[in-house]
Amino acid sequence: MNNVAARSYFTVALSLAVLSLLSITLAAGASYSIVVNGQVLVRKTITVNGEVYVPLSAVRAAGLGTALNGTTLTLGSSNSASPAVAGGANQHPALEGCMNETLFNGLWRLKVLKVEAIHKDDAPLAPGWSVTVEVRNGWTGTLNPGDSGFANDNMFVVDPGGNSLAVDAYNEQPFTYHNFPQGGVFTYQLVFYYPYGTTAEQVHAPQKFLMGADPKKIDASLAAAGVHYSALAPSFRVNLDCRK
Repeated sequence: MNNVAARSYFTVALSLAVLSLLSITLAAGASYSIVVNGQVLVRKTITVNGEVYVPLSAVRAAGLGTALNGTTLTLGSSNSASPAVAGGANQHPALEGCMNETLFNGLWRLKVLKVEAIHKDDAPLAPGWSVTVEVRNGWTGTLNPGDSGFANDNMFVVDPGGNSLAVDAYNEQPFTYHNFPQGGVFTYQLVFYYPYGTTAEQVHAPQKFLMGADPKKIDASLAAAGVHYSALAPSFRVNLDCRK
């Protein structure tokens, strides 16, 4: 091959490479708006080589359970009846998100607004944490959390070491048995206390907030009327060390 032919071949090859790169760039730049349960999300899709990709936050908003363990992403769950949350922050399938992010399981929209260090009755040896939540009824009729499968034995905060604190049983009752009209919203401060005598050195900021939902505990009359979770894993797990 002479020098002219070689240069011509190189120019054609380079042009094809640039065009190929340009077509990939254009395809990757294409995007679509995302509507979940009638709400338009701020984030958009991307399209790569003709295939549409949606952000994980949109998958969660649609009610599909997600779990990220190392390099493995699990979507959904074959277990439609969620067992009670017990201890560990990652052992229970749940809808997962960050603070100030709305999670929806087909009945309830949950958003964690803030976490604060507290003391029961202002006693230095009775420390704890409060978690302020905003909950909205996503069903078509009046509903309360207690009749729809939530209970005080399914609400926890968990520290990075896996140690958990259960919600104060008396504190949670006004929340659990609050009646929400369709679309109704309620902001409430749930509290979690250490045993009396806990020192400041034994207190660790929580990393997770867990609220377990058990479809088997939906009130029989509500279940007969069609009340149900659309999410395969309807419990909530909120990462308290990230914020949207």
